[in-house]
Amino acid sequence: MRLIAILSTLLIVEFFSHLYAPIIRANTPLLVDQFNRTNISPWVVAQNEGSSGWNHCLDVLSPAKWQIENGWAKLVVDGVGCTLAITPSSNQIISSPNWQVDFDWRLDESINMDRNFVWWWQDKDNWYDLKLYGTGITAQKVIAGLSQPLENNHTTFPFLANEIYHFTIKYQNQRLIVFINGQKVLDIFDQNPLTAGSKTIALKTSLGSKRSASSFDNLQVFSLPQTTTDELEVPLLKQTDVKWSQLEYDSAKLWSPNPTIDRWGCALTATAMVMRYYQLTFLPDGQEITPASLNEWLKNQIDGYIGDGLLNWLAISRLSAAIHLRYGTPKLEYQRLIGSDLTKQVEALTQNLPLIFNITGHFLVANGYNQENQDFTILDPYYIFRNFKQHGKELLSSRLFTPSYTDLSYLLFVTKPEVEIRISADPASTLETEQFEEKIVDPISGQENKWKITQIRKPKQSNYKIEITNHSLETTSVSFYSYNQTGQVLSDNLVVEKEGTKTWQLNFDPASETMAVPSPNAESENNSQWAELIGQLENHYSNPFGKFWPVFDYLLTKAKQAEISDLPQQLNLKQQINETVSRTPLSEEITTNLLKAINLINLVI
Repeated sequence: MRLIAILSTLLIVEFFSHLYAPIIRANTPLLVDQFNRTNISPWVVAQNEGSSGWNHCLDVLSPAKWQIENGWAKLVVDGVGCTLAITPSSNQIISSPNWQVDFDWRLDESINMDRNFVWWWQDKDNWYDLKLYGTGITAQKVIAGLSQPLENNHTTFPFLANEIYHFTIKYQNQRLIVFINGQKVLDIFDQNPLTAGSKTIALKTSLGSKRSASSFDNLQVFSLPQTTTDELEVPLLKQTDVKWSQLEYDSAKLWSPNPTIDRWGCALTATAMVMRYYQLTFLPDGQEITPASLNEWLKNQIDGYIGDGLLNWLAISRLSAAIHLRYGTPKLEYQRLIGSDLTKQVEALTQNLPLIFNITGHFLVANGYNQENQDFTILDPYYIFRNFKQHGKELLSSRLFTPSYTDLSYLLFVTKPEVEIRISADPASTLETEQFEEKIVDPISGQENKWKITQIRKPKQSNYKIEITNHSLETTSVSFYSYNQTGQVLSDNLVVEKEGTKTWQLNFDPASETMAVPSPNAESENNSQWAELIGQLENHYSNPFGKFWPVFDYLLTKAKQAEISDLPQQLNLKQQINETVSRTPLSEEITTNLLKAINLINLVI
């Protein structure tokens, strides 16, 4: 029995040593302090400020101070509101932009007290900390003396008074992760503004007017590498999962004999994976995000699917903004990266940002990069591959979603490949205009639907001129979508006649909640009418008109002159044509075709 008890004890010790071990073990610690001495030195006071006439913190009537008590660094404050922080005397011990802090925190007396730990300290006006009160945990950020927002920065934990909790705080590539007793409780993407230069940590109490008591032990600080081969914790979902594989993808019954998510849902499933990685777990109505629920949401939106079955990535940004309003999760800003620039793909992964890779006919998720093998680790919604090179295909492009608090604005045009779009701005400005072909492919039959995408990322406030040329022999409709900074969308269809050119004006302000659709340019409308008239006249030109042939030829000549003239000259030519038509006797000898042409001229005029 004694042997069993000893073995049980060893197993328990081994279990808890793993449970509370730091998540990443770096090489040499930057700082280790177990407080196994009698004096708080070498820590020094970095801030001690009181209120209500006191210039320091109090413990009842005596000055409050950090001290060593039974191997713990302890502070008791009992008095007016104040802030008291101490830092290691070596100061500015952290030069790396990535580091990890491990420590034990004992919540003395009661959980209903203000408690703080500063894991990034430059001075009293520039710091990040964790604040505890009750069961609440809040990450706070102050830059240049001003509080800065941190998305998804609050959670709860079942704290108990006088218990010891092991904290691990990891900050790597602008991502803050907090663990308590090995359980991840916060996962935050830090955004601008950021601080530069060296920093340290601080033991701190900042309170209003109540008592506070905290104790710390087993403190360690490590630097972390900028890059990592760790795979991001993206959940794997499969488009072949029986829970949704046979559901109709988009409106695929209209354009495919195999209209299921199983056949077409790779981009959809990859997107659901990335959303869940960013803790976007539920839709605004409370449904869990899966390929099935996301597909239904997209089908019910004006911008969810574009063309025949193309997932609109900008609709995902808009959805993330709606989820943010409900749950406080990050808004996701979309960006397309070209496949040949692998540096940006690797850089994104080292910043803990997964990517959606596009190869010929397929989309999949990249969740890591192996420096030794020079290969990406992947999560494939259709195939069983775990490394990108197993596909044996070129990376065409990537879709990157970045947590953002600011600007989701875009202009988007979806056209057939034979349509040409030219966009300019007044006043002239640099436009981040991208044009590329996007296609959706059945992985089994090879059936594909191809579209041309034109998009402008973060367009400036401006008056845009949009010129569209249709090179096909059929009238075409261009789908237009505009998104403001908050992700609100407005859509329209821009129609261009066969082998025609048409121009629109768009007055766009990304900060405005009142958005406008493009309006046809008056001159463009006029030119389009002249082109239509010329086409009608040429269509009837070979028919016999007898003595009216010279009149007919005159009308055609003037119409062709008008098409290439400026607006004042067009008005003059219209007047000449109108006078000629008015002098032409409407006798029985005028053929039906000429009468149709004259009627059309009157419409132009």
